[in-house]
Amino acid sequence: TQAGGLLTLTLGVPLPRGRPVTFLVADSNGISLPPDGVRPASCSGCAGTDEGTVTLAADAAAGPVAATAAASVQRVGVMTQTAVSFGELRPGTAVSVTAQLTLNRPLVAGDAVFVHLAAAAGYGGNATTGGSVRSATAGFGACSWDPAAGLLTVMVEGAFAASAPVQVTVPSEAGVVLPPLGMPADSPDVALSTNASAGPVERQAADSSPAMGAFAGDPTRLNYAPAEFQSDGTPFFEGRVVSLTLGFSLNVAVEAGEVVFADLFGFTRTGGDAETSGLLDKNGTGTGGNLTLVDTNGVFSNFVNASWDDSTARLSLTASEMVPAHQHHVILVPSSAGIRLPEVGLSANDPRLRIGTDAAAGPNTGTPIERSPALAKVCGAECAAWNFECGKCACGGDVCGE
Repeated sequence: TQAGGLLTLTLGVPLPRGRPVTFLVADSNGISLPPDGVRPASCSGCAGTDEGTVTLAADAAAGPVAATAAASVQRVGVMTQTAVSFGELRPGTAVSVTAQLTLNRPLVAGDAVFVHLAAAAGYGGNATTGGSVRSATAGFGACSWDPAAGLLTVMVEGAFAASAPVQVTVPSEAGVVLPPLGMPADSPDVALSTNASAGPVERQAADSSPAMGAFAGDPTRLNYAPAEFQSDGTPFFEGRVVSLTLGFSLNVAVEAGEVVFADLFGFTRTGGDAETSGLLDKNGTGTGGNLTLVDTNGVFSNFVNASWDDSTARLSLTASEMVPAHQHHVILVPSSAGIRLPEVGLSANDPRLRIGTDAAAGPNTGTPIERSPALAKVCGAECAAWNFECGKCACGGDVCGE
């Protein structure tokens, strides 16, 4: 009976004295838990039904039993205001993970908070166990990541009051890697749970989690062509002006005014011709000229404006109108823009060269450009910093290349 909260079970066969019995009432019968859960009898400040109010009784003709408090009642917590975020929105790179929640039960030492990141959705990385990684958030400690199960665990070492907002960050050293093909906002593949002794909560999708776009399809590419030549006709490279070609395909749409950017480590810029310089002024939108080529599918690119920030070596391409997802783009920035190659050298496919976007449909804080040429000759693994200057490589006293 709903009003009295009374569940009556009628025996269909005799039950011998002393025999243990278990009744299962299927969820199809529509019995639901209290909206605030089931709290410990000792937790006077907690919301929910007191476990001590759950009783059992029997009307057996051989000897009725009055209502008796159940010796053990499963506690149930309620988790609200849940969110999961990441330190960077960057596929293929280990990132920090932050979980936020409000639990209507206290958290105490020995409890754990779990972040579920479905392996089937592409979350991965290297497993970490044994408490070698710890959260720096006060009240939390050892962290572990099981990529096969998609389970990130962070242990509670302090105490948190019931209904107090909790936020915990797991460092990138735990090894969580975001999906290579990105993720939608508020994905059901991102969830939280807890085994709190005062009231556990089963896995539930986070109320909020970020979207992330990915540069999928053909590999992202950066190429450059020399614009300055020596007297013998051979090109100058390090530190000299070049034209740039950037190729990419993004799996989310970019709206008008949103940006795809390239972080070009070591590149610099001096003023080019008037028209192109106007386009590339820091944070400018530009009005003249056009910096795009036709893409490989013959669809004209809608990224017609570019700007350059010399403090960050970032080239930003602003969409003039909505750009559909999965469209391939080849963007030409001519040598008249005045962008110069680094003087420090680059390795082939240098991971310091990155491409990203601020698209609301799926931002990406910067993914390594997959294909880019080396700049000058790398002289040995011991020269990890690629210490080049004006075409000469200084490496342990060896000079390689003129």
